[in-house]
Amino acid sequence: MTSSWYQHEHGLIAVLTEVVVLASLLPVSVTSAQQPSCPSECGGVSIPYPFGIGEHCAWPGFTISCNHSSKPPRPYYDKVEIIDISVEKGEIRIYTPVLYNCSSKLEPPQPNRGHQIRATSLDAASNPARTFMQLNATGSPFLVSQEANEFTGIGCGTMALLSGRSDGSFYTGCITTCMSLNKAAKDGEPCTGLGCCQVPSIPGNLSIIQMSWGQQDSMLNNTAWEEESPCRYAFVAEKHWYNFSRRDFNDNGSKKSFILRDGNWSVPTVFDWAIRNNGSCPSAKSTQKAPACVSNHSECINAPNGEGYLCNCSEGYTGNPYHYYKATL
Repeated sequence: MTSSWYQHEHGLIAVLTEVVVLASLLPVSVTSAQQPSCPSECGGVSIPYPFGIGEHCAWPGFTISCNHSSKPPRPYYDKVEIIDISVEKGEIRIYTPVLYNCSSKLEPPQPNRGHQIRATSLDAASNPARTFMQLNATGSPFLVSQEANEFTGIGCGTMALLSGRSDGSFYTGCITTCMSLNKAAKDGEPCTGLGCCQVPSIPGNLSIIQMSWGQQDSMLNNTAWEEESPCRYAFVAEKHWYNFSRRDFNDNGSKKSFILRDGNWSVPTVFDWAIRNNGSCPSAKSTQKAPACVSNHSECINAPNGEGYLCNCSEGYTGNPYHYYKATL
């Protein structure tokens, strides 16, 4: 993640335009099931097949790296830190950065510098305006989870926008208002627009989420922004993860509400994964099995989000259906 800082006439503003690319191009060929010698965890985080640490331990496109420079070690998919992986749900939780803008002189943490955009990595670029952020999973096994996430905007007089398709078919957002700190919602109250707003659902088959700020007009401009609420935030996070707090109007509050990872305020975001580049499940009349469903006690199901398929254990069995010997009674 990279960042730029510049001097504004009203003080030092942390501003960033971010483009995050999650694009691991999947080979057409496939590999056999994970070898017994492959590591099964990184820093206490389980890495179940089809994911694996190193190319020889993973299904194509599911390679994980284990960063041992951290204590404990941390698992990454390209440049994105993994929180956990669910084989049963076909989900992966990762840390994604928060889009924020503060007009106060208090300086938020400065993200790491030096990353360059590559077609096969999750990375970030920056310029001197924190007005835009894009998370791009095109070409990877991942799609933004339709049911597990929500979009949140925070601040007094904030217009937070969310889009995600090049044809403009998905474009939404929400607006917050509060003429003073005392007029905002109280801590723990729902995000209904008084200092905090939310979009509770995201459409399916979405590989890109793009966050930005709308242009503030006279109806949104108020003294609370400059005096009592110098910060605004926007993020896509796991549902019910965020609880509103008035302390978040100030950038000191973000230290308690958000997670500092790799130099950035971050939130947990859920992505759906599937075997994307090997078609869908064979027809009921076919004697062939889906290539990834190698267990004798596994069944193929079409992915509920986007193209591709997942493997489930047969009725009465538990374990990992992507592995020869890990689906058991």
